[in-house]
Parts: sequence; C-alpha cells; structure tokens
Amino acid sequence: MLTDWAGHRLDAADTVLSHTDRLVLCCTSGSDSLALVPELLAGLSRRGWSRLAERAVVVASELGGGAIVLGSGEIRERLAQQGAAAVVVPFDPHLVGDRTLQLGRLRARTATALTDLARVIMTWD
Repeated sequence: MLTDWAGHRLDAADTVLSHTDRLVLCCTSGSDSLALVPELLAGLSRRGWSRLAERAVVVASELGGGAIVLGSGEIRERLAQQGAAAVVVPFDPHLVGDRTLQLGRLRARTATALTDLARVIMTWD
C-alpha cells in the first residue's frame, strides 16, 4: 500500500491494510511532515497493525525553492530512531507539476533514489 499524508484516513482503511504486505509512507523533507511519521506509525501499532508499522518504508521527497528542510542524513537518522526504513528522493524539477513522467528525464540522483526505494521495498525485513 502506498499512501501520502492522508494518514488520518488510515483508521478507516482496515480492509485495505489487511491485504497490505508493505506500507510506503510518502512525506516531504520538511520537519513538520517528518514529525507526523512517528504519530502515524504509533497509531497503526495501537490499532493492531504493528507488523506494517515495523516494516514501513518512508519516502521523504526533498522540496525545491526556499523551503526549510532537513538534510538527507538528518532525515535518515530521525526515521531510523523510529525503526522505519527511509529513502530520500532529491528534488527533481521533472517530478513537479501535472505531466506525464519520462524516466529518461529524471536526474541521475533521483533515478538512483527510486531504484534504492524499489530495492528496500523488495528486500527489507
């Protein structure tokens, strides 16, 4: 199951969660967004979904422009304290906006991060 920050709606998603092998949570690299991760994972655990919470993969997308964000090392450190696997996707202007994505137009660092994400989803226990 892949979700963005509709976390407050996960309390109504038991049917979907019962068929979920791996939960991928998407957030930004902003401290406010990252602060919601422990809340969401704790809420899942309290509701009986501790296995999903323990195996969750968090994807933090770096923001462009003048946004105040955390560095990728600090993001990984914060999420590691929660026991979550983390992948930081660097800002890439090709991912911004409402258009068809063309993999060949992604920056190399972005493509590497997305490849890492696929590896983590498939192998992390």
